[in-house]
Amino acid sequence: MDDKRLAEVVKHIDQFQESCDEFLSPLCNPCNKKVLIIGSGWGTEVAWLLKQGAKEIVGIDPAPRPTNPLNKYIAEKNLQGTYKITRGTVDDITEEYSEHFDLIISHNVFEHIMNLEETFKAIPKLLNKKGRVAIFTAPLFFSSCGSHLNIKPWEHLWGNLDDIKSKVPPFKWSDYTTGMNKMTLTSFLECVINSGAIVTKLYTRPDRNIQEFPKYIDKILLKNKISLFDLTVEGISIEFFYHVDKN
Repeated sequence: MDDKRLAEVVKHIDQFQESCDEFLSPLCNPCNKKVLIIGSGWGTEVAWLLKQGAKEIVGIDPAPRPTNPLNKYIAEKNLQGTYKITRGTVDDITEEYSEHFDLIISHNVFEHIMNLEETFKAIPKLLNKKGRVAIFTAPLFFSSCGSHLNIKPWEHLWGNLDDIKSKVPPFKWSDYTTGMNKMTLTSFLECVINSGAIVTKLYTRPDRNIQEFPKYIDKILLKNKISLFDLTVEGISIEFFYHVDKN
């Protein structure tokens, strides 16, 4: 990684601290907790957890990424604490970290996880009896910006895909075609329900382009069998747990 790219990633980590504050802080308090990050990426959430005083930080992510940008950011901000990042999925660590974590968090990742049902089966195995889960994920695929591309609202649902492909960088197109699970709010909540979770907090984020939605409805529905409900929710924030003490 050259110096320019290193600086870009450090800037990315710094810029998304505000997003963690906005969307994770209302869901959880990581102070003095053993925390797992699902989808640790470049380490944005690692840095945020260090600022919050987490006792133990473990990140899991299938994509191999160097940690030197994160370490540079930690040094620049004089953050205290340590972390561990493991390459893989939550299924890979259920034995090593069985009933281990006080808190599991995820930030802008679940719309990319291909094996959602398996992920939700693994999560309860990783939590201790008082453990909780805090997830924020956006933008959902069927929202106006769900393509993660710089195109018109909902264009990935009504436009010509060849035209869209010609307008975006190849790596962005690859991310769009291979990295999106097309999860809806409905399908996400079905996974939560089927996992046996008990929900304590639940917020939705309305689509940022909701005022423009009427002019796109007909074009979208010509090509997609999808509810208006799932077309107009951009993101979801949720906290839940599993263990009920019956004593």
